[in-house]
Amino acid sequence: MTVFQTSSPHETRKLGETLGRLLGPGDVVCLEGELGAGKTVFVQGMAAGMGVRGRVASPTFTIIHEHPGKVPLYHVDAYRLEGVDDAGTAGIEEYLYGRGAVAIEWPQRIQELLPDERLDVVISVPADADEGGRMPDGDSDPGPREIAFLPHGEKFRRMVEELKALAHPGH
Repeated sequence: MTVFQTSSPHETRKLGETLGRLLGPGDVVCLEGELGAGKTVFVQGMAAGMGVRGRVASPTFTIIHEHPGKVPLYHVDAYRLEGVDDAGTAGIEEYLYGRGAVAIEWPQRIQELLPDERLDVVISVPADADEGGRMPDGDSDPGPREIAFLPHGEKFRRMVEELKALAHPGH
């Protein structure tokens, strides 16, 4: 596990952007964290790093947003899903093994569908953050974040090593 600290939404977005530059077709990134932790902010950065243009917002009510690009980004929000049956109805499996990169918020709701090889990203407010460390909309979180990367599979282990080198050159 590799943990980064960010102190603002801008830094969280920049870290996501660095990861986005490393993503390719078939890559799956699972984002965990409380409401307002900054998952969507991180995905906005991923989209920028992938060259996606346009607004990236949480797909809470539509479940999946498709963002075209050289490598498409499929942004999935599984929060409202009740499990594998709902995910099947939404067609999520087709995206998991499709031609784009997939970012999934609330992946624990569809755990059984997730590929063995993936990157789990856990975003949390550090224990020592003040009461103002989190706001409910995620887009305006003012405080620090701990962002942990848990790679599953050799490809994602290498990707996290490359991310460390790019995000902290010389370390």
